[in-house]
Amino acid sequence: MTNVTALIPDLPKRRNMSADLEKTKERCLAAWKGLKNVQKNEVLELAGVTASTIHKTYKQGHVSAAAAIALAKVAGLAPLYLCGEADRPGRYTERTLGNFLTARGLANPFAAEREEKKAKGAELEAEDAGVPAILCEVCGEPEDDGLDAEDLVILLEALIIRACYRDDCAGRLQKITELLLED
Repeated sequence: MTNVTALIPDLPKRRNMSADLEKTKERCLAAWKGLKNVQKNEVLELAGVTASTIHKTYKQGHVSAAAAIALAKVAGLAPLYLCGEADRPGRYTERTLGNFLTARGLANPFAAEREEKKAKGAELEAEDAGVPAILCEVCGEPEDDGLDAEDLVILLEALIIRACYRDDCAGRLQKITELLLED
């Protein structure tokens, strides 16, 4: 797993990452105000900036990659949300950090890690260390659809949001819930 603390010093300090200055101001201010003093100090230390830099961020809407990532990590929000590009707050995860880095044209160390994990998974599959035979008889052969647990969580979150607005999605969500809770 890539260490975010080691990643931040290599990020550009003066390049503005904001997609929408007004949204960045509002969201960074709300995130900052929602933190305890200990957490604020963690953001400052992680980003390698002073409190005045964060103050300028929520007054002007300009945010560096280091400050955006540090604030997102400590506040538990997606960096693209803080920068005004995404409308949903989302959670801070390696995936949301990777999406932020890629969207901003910065090096994404998580992409390489993901490829390594896929390669290791393919090796295990080749060694036939996978699903027990009895499960294959009952459920059929497993299909590799390329989804991991985080992808499934994102899909379920999207379905929950859609279920709020569309009746057909509410029915699908109910069926999935029943399947997951089945004995």
